[in-house]
Amino acid sequence: MVYYNNRLLGQPRIRMLKVTNNSCTVANSFAREIIECFSNYNPSVEDKYPFGPADSEPYIWQDEEKLLTKPIYGTITLYSGGGFVLRLPVDNYDEAAALIKGVKSNRWIDRATRAIIIDFTLFNANVNLFCIARLLLELPASGGVMPSYRFSTYDLMRYFGTFGHVMIVLEGILCGFILCCAELYLNYRRNEVAADRINDVIQNGLTDAPFDDVVETQEVFNNIAAVILFLSWIKVFNYIGVNKTMNQLSATLSRSTKDIGGFAVMFAVFFFAYAQFGYLVFGTQISEYSTFYNAIFALLRTVLGDFNFGALEKTNRILGPIFFITYVFFVFFVLLNMFLAIINDSYVEVKAELARQQEGEGIFDWIRKKLTRRSSETEKIATYNDYKINLMMAGYNENDINAAFDKLNIKYTDRVNDNALIEVGNEIREQTNRKKMIDEEYRSIAVLTRRIDMMDQAIFSVVDKMSKVLDQLNRIEQARVLAKEHENRLRAEALMMEAYRRGELGDISDGEGDEDRSEKHK
Repeated sequence: MVYYNNRLLGQPRIRMLKVTNNSCTVANSFAREIIECFSNYNPSVEDKYPFGPADSEPYIWQDEEKLLTKPIYGTITLYSGGGFVLRLPVDNYDEAAALIKGVKSNRWIDRATRAIIIDFTLFNANVNLFCIARLLLELPASGGVMPSYRFSTYDLMRYFGTFGHVMIVLEGILCGFILCCAELYLNYRRNEVAADRINDVIQNGLTDAPFDDVVETQEVFNNIAAVILFLSWIKVFNYIGVNKTMNQLSATLSRSTKDIGGFAVMFAVFFFAYAQFGYLVFGTQISEYSTFYNAIFALLRTVLGDFNFGALEKTNRILGPIFFITYVFFVFFVLLNMFLAIINDSYVEVKAELARQQEGEGIFDWIRKKLTRRSSETEKIATYNDYKINLMMAGYNENDINAAFDKLNIKYTDRVNDNALIEVGNEIREQTNRKKMIDEEYRSIAVLTRRIDMMDQAIFSVVDKMSKVLDQLNRIEQARVLAKEHENRLRAEALMMEAYRRGELGDISDGEGDEDRSEKHK
């Protein structure tokens, strides 16, 4: 017994997986010094050869068909269902300790060992539950031990006692409504596998209890049942359109689907770019970014506020803060707000449309009408007030009803005959149709107005950009003219200096002086 209440079913098993020597390649520079090399676990390099004392079960490899076990996922890789198995006695501590001491002295676990799996099953009769326990110790090629565990608790004998019989009836009714072949088959398979395995354990005298197939079948059943339950709840959206208020959610989601799809593509580009960046820069130092898969979820947790900025800064004091700040800015502040803006824009449009629509008869209105209906189906509407109440319960607007009665000159105290009822109904329908046409025209005008406004904004933006471009071109032209004038001035000065050096300017100056003197003399 474990903790005085849990019965150990079958012998606990310690399963060991190892790899062969020379399963990896040693560099030529170290080949003379290092003569043994054991790689990480892979089925292609798994060691299946017997070792140790001859004809002893712990030293003979057994496949998963014989052990009735399934491959399991660890932290590092996927491990097969076979291996070298050491079985421990159920209720003899000294014998179990001696067996463990014996395999230790024979080096059952050595450098080639890559995984140690401990399996055992407990049953608690007080709560009628089975607990299938699996402890996994992974020994990577880099050294060390990476422990993990899994405890799966199931009710494998569900149809026990009076309550179990009631469950059979209720589940039968449920399956009759669902008519799901896969669910029915898995339910049958789950119960059959669990019953067969429990019977086998009891018949074997509780010596061996492999529950891998039971756990696998139960988990598949739970997963499919969860998916079916999720889809069943999603179907509720088909029935929420009972009035304007509850119809807004589904209409908003439907209208924004296309925009959200385009936004999702843009978001994925930014998001996966940051995930790849984080994986390459921080993957060797931070476990959250050790793989591209882990980096994706690390960034998703960052959006939810679960992040370790200190580790990013410690890994790279420059790229770490830049990565974090830019990611938060672009993804959190920009992209997520764009997503909210898309939803909000669709919600505003849907709310405006529903406000212009005629209130129709929904499920709640129909139920209310049925509950308040007169007991006699053959009783006719006798007065103005009776007919008005029924029309309002059917979802028609009170103003339309009053307008129809006024148009036909029917007073509040008058009794309404069948012909008048038909005329009132036709008039109300005509008014409703006219309002719908007006609403449709109003909606079309609103859409056109909105498009025109958007076009005006686009044109203003283009004109503004063109003005900026023209201003820039004018500045460039002015700069070019000034540069040309400056160049001409420099060229003229250079020519004058050249002429001065040749003496031409002096002769010209003397000639001009003689001419001035002759003019004065005259």
